[in-house]
Amino acid sequence: MRNSKIESFCLFMVALQAIFFLMSQSSLVGNKALPFGAFIIPAVLGFIVGIFGLSVIVRELLNRQPIQFSLLFACGLCISSFLMYQVNLGWQNLDFRRGNDYSTDIMNVPKYKISREDRLNFSETKFWSLFEMPDKTLKADASSIIVSLPVPNIKRLIKKMARNSGWIVVRHEVLGSSNTSLTETFEFKAGFPFLLQRSDVVVRVVSRQNYSAVIDIRSSSPNKRVDLGFNNMMINQIREQLLEMTDDFSLSDNDVAHAANL
Repeated sequence: MRNSKIESFCLFMVALQAIFFLMSQSSLVGNKALPFGAFIIPAVLGFIVGIFGLSVIVRELLNRQPIQFSLLFACGLCISSFLMYQVNLGWQNLDFRRGNDYSTDIMNVPKYKISREDRLNFSETKFWSLFEMPDKTLKADASSIIVSLPVPNIKRLIKKMARNSGWIVVRHEVLGSSNTSLTETFEFKAGFPFLLQRSDVVVRVVSRQNYSAVIDIRSSSPNKRVDLGFNNMMINQIREQLLEMTDDFSLSDNDVAHAANL
């Protein structure tokens, strides 16, 4: 009897995760339904019960009892969904701070073209107003990126990363230029292939004539709810991608020699 309860609970948790995920991805109701992070609680509970169910199966095998494939299947589903989240997003990236707006630089935060209020992708319901976030930018775990690349190569690097990720380009704007530096901003609608939710991402580049540049990243959700660290994770992954791709756009020997003579 106890084994059937474990099996039923596992299947219930998996069904609950599927419902939360589909509602968060629905093109009909959009983000008015449930946030993607709503399935975290059933995923964690399902994983705990799934591990307990596997221990029951192991104990029965040691007692030379037949394997209950239905229980094994239910426990396997719960554990698989937990591991799938880890592979794609990572449980270590959960952040319970009250925020959904992160930046590598909070002293001089990269700016969006329009305010958050104007960027909201739907009208908040009264229910979600209980979880409304303050309009505050939090410091991301990642720091600013310093690269040794000329301006054209940096532009190609950022555009290639966005193209490979399937992001939507919103703008590319030169914010200021002088004889010694150039400041420009790239803004995208960014996200992950299996998630319909999009984050507003700004990549600001301050380039110097000596072929060095500082890259800052800001990522925000177009809503007022806690994102459980999703945008912080976005920044971490963007930073990793840029650093991995930097070698493909590195300076040639001629560029390095030219920079040394400046």
